Amino acid sequence: MFFKKPNRGYLQALLAGIGWGTVGLWLQYINGRAIDIAFLRMAAAGLFFGMGKFQFNLKAMILGGILAIQFIATIAAFQLLSIGTATLSVNLNLLFLSIFLFPTLPQKKLRLVLLTVAFVALWLVFYDGFKLYGFLIGTSASFLFALYTFLAERFALDMKVQMPMIFLTATVVTGAISFLTGFQAIEITRSFVIALLFLVGLSTIAAHHSFLASVKNIG
Repeated sequence: MFFKKPNRGYLQALLAGIGWGTVGLWLQYINGRAIDIAFLRMAAAGLFFGMGKFQFNLKAMILGGILAIQFIATIAAFQLLSIGTATLSVNLNLLFLSIFLFPTLPQKKLRLVLLTVAFVALWLVFYDGFKLYGFLIGTSASFLFALYTFLAERFALDMKVQMPMIFLTATVVTGAISFLTGFQAIEITRSFVIALLFLVGLSTIAAHHSFLASVKNIG
């Protein structure tokens, strides 16, 4: 059946991509520094995951630190680039993950990686308004999330159990950086609240769960 592995994993990866692809839409209604927005995003998502039971785990805290910097880089990329280029740059997770797994990568998946590289190269050559600095920040976000996924697999953590600790750590890290660099208040409007809810619910919580599930099911 279609919904058996790995087809279910590909569907979950697609849903995660759709969730991440909407980040730029919500950020149009949220004005502020990337670090401050990242902190609010982490704090709101942390409230959701915080409903679970916290279990202290150093490996989970390492993942939380990586995720915090990844979120900051993602938002910064959308502030520096067009929505199209930013979306492309921050969604190269599978490309970097394939590089981490290169020695064991099947030939079919290797061809997919090469096609992805070719597509990115063509996009950068022909797309108008490309900014190297912003694109590097976006690709660093992709690299960090691939590293996060790779380490999560290597650490063999039960991600559902450790998610509260991961997001608590990410909230503390983004909050510390935000306040140490001079937190700037963000105007609370109706559009801001709606955009933040979608940013957290769809583009953070739902997309995060879908991607991790897809990696597990695709194998």
